[in-house]
Amino acid sequence: MKELSVLNRILILSVVPVEGDLLTMRVVKNFREKVSFTENELVEFNLKNNNGMFTWDRNKERKIEFEITPKETEMIKEGIEKLNKENKLTEQFIELCDMFEIV
Repeated sequence: MKELSVLNRILILSVVPVEGDLLTMRVVKNFREKVSFTENELVEFNLKNNNGMFTWDRNKERKIEFEITPKETEMIKEGIEKLNKENKLTEQFIELCDMFEIV
């Protein structure tokens, strides 16, 4: 189980594959459905997407626990490691790198 913040969830959704083989895309689809924000969470956190720039009420934010499978973990790690190799990681990813033990 992983406790994910609003930012963690946004970043994780940005690194999972957008294309791949059928099995991978089924895993991605299920994963996106699992960690995406519900209508209630959108209201609760006052989460808004303004042309790719996300804002939310940090005073109302709370971490939510998710069961992340080994395959999902592998996808997340590969996505973050790809950004790392391309020197495209930002400071926002440090918590996820620690959480998923990416050195």
